Amino acid sequence: MKIKELTFSYQIIENKSKLSKEDLELLEKAEAVREKAYAPYSKFKVGAALRLDNNMVAAKSHYPKGIIQTVCITSSGSHSSQEHPISPCGMCRQVFAEYESIQQQPIRLILASEKGKIFIINRIQDLIPLTFYPSFLE
Repeated sequence: MKIKELTFSYQIIENKSKLSKEDLELLEKAEAVREKAYAPYSKFKVGAALRLDNNMVAAKSHYPKGIIQTVCITSSGSHSSQEHPISPCGMCRQVFAEYESIQQQPIRLILASEKGKIFIINRIQDLIPLTFYPSFLE
């Protein structure tokens, strides 16, 4: 039997004042959307913003067409009081992985919580190793 190990690297930013101007813009847009999120039962609010290849920033539930370069996700509520951000659920990871595969370019992911550190992951595939792609069915 052969055993293999999967690892990935990510960047840890101490606080948002250390982000680049472009990443800070995404985080602020995601925070604004998060505050408007509807979460009456869980009280767990999530906001997301993305930057397209034409430099357009979108922070809403329906996104314009274009190649996604960076996605920023931020969370708040009773579940996010820890010092590290919460990563996307499995279904969201799969959707991001499929976009990454279709556009044949990595999608950079910025994860932030209401307080604490910020994680930057250079490609979605790092979050979902052994990804299933629709092309496997061809």
